[in-house]
Amino acid sequence: MAIGSTQLEHAVQKVLEELHEGLRHGFFEYRLVGEIVGGRKRQLILEAGKKYKFTIPAEELEPHKSSADTDS
Repeated sequence: MAIGSTQLEHAVQKVLEELHEGLRHGFFEYRLVGEIVGGRKRQLILEAGKKYKFTIPAEELEPHKSSADTDS
């Protein structure tokens, strides 16, 4: 995982990589499962030949406020 990237960004990047590989190959099947674990954390499981698990902290799922949202 790249320095400074979040678990959510890492998970999304892996999904995109596997999708690209599947399209390049021509035949593919994936399964994505989301679960609540440890209170407010989310676990994303990608099954694409191998099984990849990502535990995403609740803070990464909070909407980010931009300066435009706070300007009145």
